[in-house]
Formats: sequence, structure tokens, C-alpha cells
Amino acid sequence: MNKIKVYFSGSVINSIQNEQIIQKFPKDKFDFFLPHTIPIDNRPHNEISRDVFEKCLQKMEESDIGILNLDSFGKDSSWEAGWYHAHNKPIIGYISSDLTFLDDWMVKGSL
Repeated sequence: MNKIKVYFSGSVINSIQNEQIIQKFPKDKFDFFLPHTIPIDNRPHNEISRDVFEKCLQKMEESDIGILNLDSFGKDSSWEAGWYHAHNKPIIGYISSDLTFLDDWMVKGSL
């Protein structure tokens, strides 16, 4: 049986929480990709090369579903939510404490 490929979108600020969330899923059924695991060699955000974008896009295209951590999400996560919506791929929003996403019409509409 093939594993379900999941692209996990969430702020780098939440990287520990993101890792904890994916640990709740059975490893034999799910294959997760977390964008914050791409090495960027401690470069500032404005110096990150296009290859990081391309790698994320490739993983989104290969995924069966996306999960969006809505606690402290940012512009990148918002873009990813829109991408999933535009490509008719399912995306699930996860939230534990921060309801800020309720103010973002485009993110709400993508879920």
C-alpha cells in the first residue's frame, strides 16, 4: 500500500510544534514533507535561492494532501493554501490556539 504524501505547511516559528503534530500520524501510512527541513545554510530570508521555492513546489505537486498549521502562519503558508485550492488538491487547516487566520479571507476560502 502506498503512503499518503503530505505537504505540511507551517511557519518556521512553529517547527517544533509541526514536528510534534506529524508524530501523531502512523509512519507506515503517511509520508510527510516539512519545508523548514530544507537546508538554507543560515542565510537571511531575502537571500534564499530559488531552489528552495522549486523544491517546495515539487513536493506540493507530488503530495496527495496539504496540512496548514494555522498557528502563526505567514505569507508563504497563505500562498501554499491558495496553490492547493487552485490545483483542486485537499488542504486541511490545523489550529491549536491562534484564531488570527479568521481575519484572512483568502486562507479561510482555501480550506
